[in-house]
Amino acid sequence: MKEDALILYLFKKCGNMHPFRLSRIIALVDIEYIARKGYKLTELDYQKTPVAFYSDALSKVIQKLLNLGFLKKIPPANGKPGYLSLNITDLTTFEIKIPEDTEKLLDEILSKTCKMDNDALNALVVSSPHYADL
Repeated sequence: MKEDALILYLFKKCGNMHPFRLSRIIALVDIEYIARKGYKLTELDYQKTPVAFYSDALSKVIQKLLNLGFLKKIPPANGKPGYLSLNITDLTTFEIKIPEDTEKLLDEILSKTCKMDNDALNALVVSSPHYADL
């Protein structure tokens, strides 16, 4: 799947996010795909430690979406970190093409994770039996 469509879909559904949070949700999507289908949904790389991970490829996709104007940066303020946001004013007419079965799975994952705090989200990823398979 094209990672850009996935990222835009996640922003459309969850709202503004820090890249850390975005990476955890995408990792959960990949973990769920591994559990159900035996392979990741994305082609992202994951550099893992026992307690956290990062993805160089995800940073590049985010930068591409910023450069194309699909995302915008919200600077840090009042002690809160900076975030990323969709840079699209009318979300009702903005269509992101995702296969129906994938969209259903994404919505299932997001219903559990959109409101989770970052620590719980990270713990969910690194404690998964499929974390090592990322």
